[in-house]
Amino acid sequence: MQQVGQRGQGATSQTSARQNAGETPALQTRTTAAALKTPPRRAGAALHENLKTAAQEANQQSQATPMQAAGQQAQNATAEERDQGQQAKVTLVVRDQSGATVSNADVEIEPVGISLRTNGDGTVSFGVPLGRYDLIVGRPGFEAAKEHVDVRDTTAHTLNVALRIGVADRVIGGVSGTPVSVGAAKLPTEFHPPMVPRKVAVTFDDLPAFESGALNGTQIDAQNERLLGTLRREKIPAIGFVNEVKLYQWGQVDERIKALQMWLDDGFELGNHTYSHVSLNKVGLQAWEENVVEGEPVLKLLLAQHHMTLRYFRHPFLDTGPDLLTRREADAFLSSRGYTVAPVTIDVGDWEFAPVYYDAKRKGDTAEENRVVDAFLDYANESLDYAERFSKQIIGYEPMQVILLHDSQLEADHFADLTAVMRKRNYSFITLDEALEDSAYNLPNNYAGGGTGWLDQWAITEGKMPPNEPQLPAWIEQRLAALH
Repeated sequence: MQQVGQRGQGATSQTSARQNAGETPALQTRTTAAALKTPPRRAGAALHENLKTAAQEANQQSQATPMQAAGQQAQNATAEERDQGQQAKVTLVVRDQSGATVSNADVEIEPVGISLRTNGDGTVSFGVPLGRYDLIVGRPGFEAAKEHVDVRDTTAHTLNVALRIGVADRVIGGVSGTPVSVGAAKLPTEFHPPMVPRKVAVTFDDLPAFESGALNGTQIDAQNERLLGTLRREKIPAIGFVNEVKLYQWGQVDERIKALQMWLDDGFELGNHTYSHVSLNKVGLQAWEENVVEGEPVLKLLLAQHHMTLRYFRHPFLDTGPDLLTRREADAFLSSRGYTVAPVTIDVGDWEFAPVYYDAKRKGDTAEENRVVDAFLDYANESLDYAERFSKQIIGYEPMQVILLHDSQLEADHFADLTAVMRKRNYSFITLDEALEDSAYNLPNNYAGGGTGWLDQWAITEGKMPPNEPQLPAWIEQRLAALH
C-alpha cells in the first residue's frame, strides 16, 4: 500500500514461540509469508483467496465479538438519531435518451451536501428527512440535469431522471427541474440515513519526496511548498513520515533537509518511516531495527529545534511482520524507543497513480495528466466508500479514520481536489493524536503476513473475510507495468 513494490516475505518461527506471543493456532497459517507476498491492490484473486482462508481458520464462531461490542454503542446512537426525525427513502433511476440506464452518474443532494453515484443498474437509493431538495445529476458526456424533490411524508418513491448527450461536465447553470412529490409506497426498513459526520487524520509517507530519485533538491522544496500551501489554506493538520536516506544526494543535502524544516516551520509533525524504506517481512528483525535507528538522527535534531520529540512510526509497505512473534518483538522494540505505530484504515492508492502522473508531467502531456487525475479522484472516492462500508461491517461503526497518502507530485498538485472529494463525503480533518483516541485502535490485532491496512487486520483477527477492494483501472496498471 506504499510505493510500487511488493510487500515482503520472511522467516517463520516455531509454533510454541508463536503461542507464547499470543497467536492462536487458527492464525498460524499467516506465517507462511509467500502466501501474501504481493501488495493487496495488485494481488487480485490470489491474495483474496489467502485472506479468505486465513479468515475462515481464525473464525471462532463467537456470537458477540469484542469488535461488535465496541461498535454497539455507535450503532445504538445511530438508531436514536434516526428515530428523532421522520425520513423517507428515494430511489433515483438515471437513464439516457434511449431509455438505457446510466451507471456511475454523479448525484448531488442539496442543501444537505450528500454526494452519491449510481450503481451498475443506474439506480441509487438514499434516505432524507422530510423537506425540499435539489437533485443534481451529471456524468461526463451528458448534460447535467436537476430535479426539485418535495419529500412530504415517510413513504418511498422512485424518481426517473433522463440525461441528454451533451456537455461533458457537471455545470448546471440554467438547468431547471420539475417538482416531484414523494409518496406512494410503504417505507422499507433498509434505507440509508443522511451522511453522518466523519473524521480523518491525514498522513503522508516517503518524505522528503516520493519521486526523490528523479527530482533535485530545488524541485523537492518546490513540491513540498505546494503541498504545504494546500494544507495551510485548507486548515488540515498532517504528519509526514521520513526516509532519511533520501536526504543524502551529493550537493543537495541542505536543500532536501530544508523540505523537512518547512513541515515543522508550518506547524506540522514528522515521523520515522525507517532510513531506507525496508520491509520487516523481508530483511528480518535485527536489520530492520538497525534501519529504524538509522532513520532517527536528522529527525530528532530538527524536531528538537521545534521543541518536539520523535513520537510516530509508520511501517514501510505496511509490513508489520511475517509472523506474530516477529510482530510482537518489533512492537516491543518500537515501544522501547518511544514510538506509537501509525495505523492505516483508508488507502486511496495514490502511490499507484503517482508514477503515471509524474511520467505524463515529465513529458508535458497535459491530457494524460488530467486523465490520471480524474481516474485517481474516482478511485479515491470508491476507496473512501469501501472503507466506510467495511468499517461498519467489521466493527459496527465508522471510526476516526487514518488515510495513507504520499508526498508526490500528484498530491502536491491535486491534494486540494482530493480534499474536495472527502469534504463531499462529510469528512473533517483531525490530528493523528485525536484519531488514535478512538477505541477501535485498542481492538485485538493478531494479524501477521503481507502488508495490508488495519481494517483487513481486524477482520482477519475476527475470522472475517475482507471484501474485494476497488479495482484499479486496467490502463493505470498497464502504464505502471510499462514504467517498470
